[in-house]
Amino acid sequence: MIFLRRDPKIIDVGKAKFDALLKNSLIAQDLIPEDFAEMVEEEHEVTIFLERNIPKPSVIEGKEWVVAKRVKNKFKKRNPKTNRMKKFKSVQWHKTTVAPLDRTFKNMPKYADGKSICRFQDWLAFQKGGTHSTGHAANGNWYGWSHRAVGEFKVGKEVKKGDCFTKKGKTLPYTIKTEAEAKEHAIGFARSVS
Repeated sequence: MIFLRRDPKIIDVGKAKFDALLKNSLIAQDLIPEDFAEMVEEEHEVTIFLERNIPKPSVIEGKEWVVAKRVKNKFKKRNPKTNRMKKFKSVQWHKTTVAPLDRTFKNMPKYADGKSICRFQDWLAFQKGGTHSTGHAANGNWYGWSHRAVGEFKVGKEVKKGDCFTKKGKTLPYTIKTEAEAKEHAIGFARSVS
C-alpha cells in the first residue's frame, strides 16, 4: 500500500497508479526513497510527502504548452536564509493544446464551477508593458486591466462614444491605426478603470 500525503488528506494509491503518476511527472524523482522498490515488493506501507511545487511537465514541442495554475494556498517552510518559518506560494501546471496565438478569453480553461484555472495574464502569455497594468499578448493585442475590468486594444479596433478612454482631439468614432496607439489606449484604459 502506498500513501501519498498532500496537506491534510491522505490518498491511497496502488503501485500501478503510482507508476502512472510518476510517468506524468506529478512527483519529482528525488522525493522517492532509494529502497522504494523493495518496500513495495515487501508490501510495506510507504508514506511520501509531496512537495507543493510540482515540476513543470514535459510537453510535445509545437503541440502542447504549459500554463501556471492559479493556486491560492500557501505552505509553510523553513526559509534557508533566515532560518525562520515562512509562507511560500505553491506552483502547479496546466497542460493545454491551445497555441499562444490562438488563446482568447473565450477558450480560457475553467473548472466545473466556472472559475478559471489560470490567471488571464498567464493564459494570454503577456509580456509586461511597464509600470501600468498593461501587457502585450502573444496574439499581438494590447490589454489594459484593473481589479474590475479588462480592455483589449488592437490595430483596426473602433473607438466610439462611451468607451473608457478616448484620445483628445479626435472625433468619435475613430479607428486605432498603429501599435503605439493601441498601447496608449491600453494604458489609458488601465488608468481610467483603476
